[in-house]
Amino acid sequence: MRSMLLSIMFCLISSVSWAEAVSWADLVENPGDGLVYKKFLTMPFTGVVIATADDPVQRSYKDGVKHGEWVEFDANGLVTTKSEYSEGRIQKKVGFEDEKETSEERYEYYENGQLWIRENYKDGQQHGLTELYYENGQLSIKGNFKDGEQHGLLKYFSEDGSLQRSYKYENGEMIID
Repeated sequence: MRSMLLSIMFCLISSVSWAEAVSWADLVENPGDGLVYKKFLTMPFTGVVIATADDPVQRSYKDGVKHGEWVEFDANGLVTTKSEYSEGRIQKKVGFEDEKETSEERYEYYENGQLWIRENYKDGQQHGLTELYYENGQLSIKGNFKDGEQHGLLKYFSEDGSLQRSYKYENGEMIID
């Protein structure tokens, strides 16, 4: 009875992880549909691509598209970036130096899949370029932050791409010329 229970538990545990771990050399990207397949198979790949010395990126796919965590390593095996994907779209990218988080890029999307917001963070505060887009893909707002404060030019665009107005900021204060 005990061995039968152990066998059932083993089957259940192993069936939960139906994703496969392979090297990038075992896969191919189909230029026709943009999906990733295991060579010589017709079903899109679901699983993890293991990082190697020749290809130091651990990738994750679901039904042939980027999905889950991607990790890039340097020549010493230290993590340089971690990215999160959902249904082929990047959600977040975190940069590392000396095993410490140094930067973070965040992405949000409209329901139609078009990029809505791309923003950068450092130490939990907005830092660097922030861009917002219209649902048609045209840039709406572009600005920079420094340590959580507006810094530099803040530009507003119309849906046709023409510049509507711009403002200059320095450490969160609007500069009037």
